[in-house]
Amino acid sequence: MGFHDGAYCKLWKLDTSRKFPQGQISISRKDKQTGEYVDDFSGFVDFMGEAATAVQKLPAQGRFKIKSCDVSRVWSKEKQREFINFRIFDLEPAEQNAAAPAQRTAKGRDDDDMSVAELEARLAEAKMKAGKKAAEKFVPVDDADELPFD
Repeated sequence: MGFHDGAYCKLWKLDTSRKFPQGQISISRKDKQTGEYVDDFSGFVDFMGEAATAVQKLPAQGRFKIKSCDVSRVWSKEKQREFINFRIFDLEPAEQNAAAPAQRTAKGRDDDDMSVAELEARLAEAKMKAGKKAAEKFVPVDDADELPFD
């Protein structure tokens, strides 16, 4: 879905020498047919308001969730060129979201948002449940005459 509120981003570079910090970010999505991740958005954004201080606390190549953002288009008559500005006003570090994986899965989070470890844990749990159900269905027969086939 690209650049929008609620999107998870990866911060590649951060320039704090300007009035508002400017960062290079990317947003990816998982292609359901190939299973590979594809860039939906990659570009430079300005961090303003709460995001200006929060982004500086992120680790190198950190991930975050956009809580509030805006896109604007400006036409320059002198340069005869269009400028598109991407701004993020508030964000949430992704590490805070990892604190409650059980809550997220209970809310119906899809597999695209899960880490490999979370997916493997869910697969192992499903296999255990399937094994228990199969064991419950098994009823031993003592007498060969009670078999349903000849």
